[in-house]
Amino acid sequence: MKVALDGSGLTKIASTQNVSPQGIAVDRSNVYWVHGDAIMRAPVAGGTPMNVASGQAQPNAVVVDDARVYWTNFGGSLLSLPKP
Repeated sequence: MKVALDGSGLTKIASTQNVSPQGIAVDRSNVYWVHGDAIMRAPVAGGTPMNVASGQAQPNAVVVDDARVYWTNFGGSLLSLPKP
């Protein structure tokens, strides 16, 4: 969900089932989050979630910059991929 700073305009960005999103990061175009063993993304305006990386070992935090998506996995691994 997203909402304006004044609390108006609640908008659903994406729906996930059976897992609560964690480790949310945002850039100008997309929202990124941890979903179970995967890193997901969806347009800020709302839309279908897309898989960025799956089969991860308990991913936790997500960070994005202009070129890459970074995340941590259980045990201390730091991974990254170019933005799709």
